[in-house]
Amino acid sequence: TYTLRNSGELTIEYTATSDADTLINPTNHVYLSLNGNNSAQNHTLWIDADNHTEMVSQIPNGNISPVTERLDFTTARTMPVSSPNYDDNYALNGDGYRKVASLTGQTSIINVDVYTDRPGLQLYNTNSHICLETQLYPDAINHENFASPILRADDEFYSKTAYVFTKIA
Repeated sequence: TYTLRNSGELTIEYTATSDADTLINPTNHVYLSLNGNNSAQNHTLWIDADNHTEMVSQIPNGNISPVTERLDFTTARTMPVSSPNYDDNYALNGDGYRKVASLTGQTSIINVDVYTDRPGLQLYNTNSHICLETQLYPDAINHENFASPILRADDEFYSKTAYVFTKIA
């Protein structure tokens, strides 16, 4: 269910039930370009994650490691828009529904805060947009140390993510 509030909050609530054990890892692909010019340039990014899932050929290998300098957005900084682009999964800090990321257009001074109850966030960008996709860790079914993506028969699944847009100037 998508809900857009007058306050600038876009909330996505995922619900599911199944009569058999089922894989589930819903996400979304909100494409952001906050400066109004179809560009990912001049954006400041903060992500509340000290760790990321290591990747081999774009598939997690099961290891969770500290973010490298390139991946470190624990202090807000300008997101580089040069090769290689980002397509990386962050192991978010904390549990429960919480603020996990913030993106600000440096020209427009429009800000979006991301809230979720999910453990992971995929950062993806091209030269024209940035995606902050909340989810379980990719390939979780093949790694016992990752949160399980299995919805058990007759159980109910619920998850919530919100993108809260504000103008800060």
